[in-house]
Amino acid sequence: MLEKTKSDDWHLSNCESSRPLTKLEFGVERLFYSYFRWKVACMNAVDEAGLTAEDISVLNLIRKDDQPKKLTEISRMLNRSDVSNLQYAVRKLTKEGLISKQEQSSRKDTTYLTTQKGISVTSGYADTRSNLLIQPVVGQVDLAELEAAANTLSRLTGLYDQAIAHTKTL
Repeated sequence: MLEKTKSDDWHLSNCESSRPLTKLEFGVERLFYSYFRWKVACMNAVDEAGLTAEDISVLNLIRKDDQPKKLTEISRMLNRSDVSNLQYAVRKLTKEGLISKQEQSSRKDTTYLTTQKGISVTSGYADTRSNLLIQPVVGQVDLAELEAAANTLSRLTGLYDQAIAHTKTL
């Protein structure tokens, strides 16, 4: 049985079984903001293009596997539905010379690929991340626990997406 503390007394934890998920949600929110601040600080150590955490996510995803990505792929892989914000990010990254637009026969088939500057910046980001975050994490956190946490977060993402679908029927 979970011990209830004053900090657990939320309107969101209205029953014993909801307390662990509520604590996890709050932890994810705190992690989310900390993680986004970290991404911006890490990128600013490499390049001063003034990218947001969302821009950095898009840039690193486009660089993933060094293969061109469609906007629909980017949206799906980041689990985002705000296509207009993704379009803004790719325009910004293109303007900064970090990615290039690969024109296709139709707009929806347009792909984006990192430029040489984008490869240099993302490699610098990866090196900085490795030195300042990955090496300390490896010494302090059980890698199997990280893998289990990643799997749990993936399952929860699916459950939240299902819950969104159910809200449309209310």
